[in-house]
Amino acid sequence: MHLSKKPAYPWLLFIFVLVYPLLFFPGTLFGRPPVITPLDNIMASEQFLYLPKLLFLLGVGVLGLLEVRRLIAPSTFLLLISLHLVLAVLSTLNARDSLAFNLLGPSQRFDGILYQAGLFAVGAFAYITLKSAPQHLRSLVIALVLGCSIQSVVLLFQGLGVDPITPLRLWETPNIPLGTLGHPGMAAAYLLPGLLLALWYSLMAEEQRYRHWWFSAALLIATGLGITSNASAFYALIATLVLANILKRSWRLLLLSCLLLLAVLIPRTFSKDTQSYTDTTTFQTRRIIWHIALRAISETPFQPILGGGPDALRLAQLRNPPLDLLFKEYALEFGWPKDAIVKRAYIKEADSANKGLRDRWLAIEFEQFGGSKNVTKEYSFAIDRAHNYILDRWLAYGLISVGIWLVLFLRPIYQSFYLQNCFGWAFIALMIYYLAWFPVMQVEPIHLVLLAAAWARPQPQ
Repeated sequence: MHLSKKPAYPWLLFIFVLVYPLLFFPGTLFGRPPVITPLDNIMASEQFLYLPKLLFLLGVGVLGLLEVRRLIAPSTFLLLISLHLVLAVLSTLNARDSLAFNLLGPSQRFDGILYQAGLFAVGAFAYITLKSAPQHLRSLVIALVLGCSIQSVVLLFQGLGVDPITPLRLWETPNIPLGTLGHPGMAAAYLLPGLLLALWYSLMAEEQRYRHWWFSAALLIATGLGITSNASAFYALIATLVLANILKRSWRLLLLSCLLLLAVLIPRTFSKDTQSYTDTTTFQTRRIIWHIALRAISETPFQPILGGGPDALRLAQLRNPPLDLLFKEYALEFGWPKDAIVKRAYIKEADSANKGLRDRWLAIEFEQFGGSKNVTKEYSFAIDRAHNYILDRWLAYGLISVGIWLVLFLRPIYQSFYLQNCFGWAFIALMIYYLAWFPVMQVEPIHLVLLAAAWARPQPQ
């Protein structure tokens, strides 16, 4: 008697969506440097957070494609993500950077060619899987909501001053909640679609008890989102809920929306370190960074067809610093006193024989600075993202890549206006969020899996 082998790929996809955002290596348990420096924490982040995620992404992508290779058929979604991969590889080579940075990507980003290959593989695997087995769409949402709930619990403990996670992967623990993703803004990007999908299912679930479970998860995720204090996610949630209420005109949705917003705001009542949602300083710095990005785009060879790779913004500043814009950004970012008068600025380089383009920083001499005369300040070229999805894609991979991702996002949103598409709300919120943020390797694969699910979802005839 021969037992038929059940396909493993739906479970592999479920495990990926659940595990990937939570994954890290507890490397600090195995040794400790005698003296902790900022460089030690950067290296710990790369070795214990970014590298495990990259290896897991590549592993799942390869295994997944091997599982579904016989089911591959031409489709618009696969064509679009294939074209993006080609543009990403060519743009990264166009950066005129070293091989290590081309393959792995910039420091603490890890979104080089290897990541782009893994992203494509997981996206293609998810689409083919859900196209051939659409009954697993609900399981995918369960994996996402479950993972977001776990992430929210971690953030809740961190917000209360109990951090069981960060000391396992960093030598020093910051005062702000980081979740398992390394940054509260990235945690917010992960929780936002999970919250809206949980809300959708709490409205659409056939059995009453399931509605309660879905909304309980939504409330927990909303609390986690509030702990991140991310203004982009907060305003994206408000705008999406307002739009959803206008379209559906349901008293139940209105009540649940108010409860979720209340859950987002509750953490601010017991934490003094939360960022103000009305503080405009961040938006002012964003506007300056957008101008720096536009200037960098104009200086990148082969634009608008190709970009300058994932580290294009930093490389453009290192090669030709836009001093007038950098002065404005640093003044806001670092709180220069009103009496600050710049005398001159110049590039400093490391004394090492193996110094490279990244071994540069900016020295600024001030005639006057906070009541003192002849003050010199040194700044690294730390602005590496435009904090706007369109500008970041344009700068990194060219304008064609921008069009690819707009199509990937906008089609499910368009369908949500005339079909019962559970993913529409999530993508509306993400597009608003991305107006002031950028894709990162900790979260982008999950967003791409959701896009693959939306594209693979059967459409009513």
